[in-house]
Amino acid sequence: MKSLTEILDKIPDKFECRNTTSRKFKSDLYEFFNKPEYKDRICVELGVYGGHSSYLLSHLFKRVVGFEISEGRINSAKRFIEGIDNIQFVCHNLYSGPLPLDRW
Repeated sequence: MKSLTEILDKIPDKFECRNTTSRKFKSDLYEFFNKPEYKDRICVELGVYGGHSSYLLSHLFKRVVGFEISEGRINSAKRFIEGIDNIQFVCHNLYSGPLPLDRW
């Protein structure tokens, strides 16, 4: 299991990538969910952009399903999380209706 420092070292901070959340936010997220009761749960992420939070969440949950409107962003996120096998990205416009639950 990777430590929080090891995880955050791979993820850019808000100052390096303006479209991601800060390391402080990710650190708080880690501290909140790093408990045994979340280890066997599925996390749904709405909007993955570059996959930075997805990467963090993959260390906290059994599975992460991330929805993103842009296939290009999904491809970028896939490159970022390469080697992580408990993340699935779904291309879907969240404003177009219900989540496509049959696709994951």
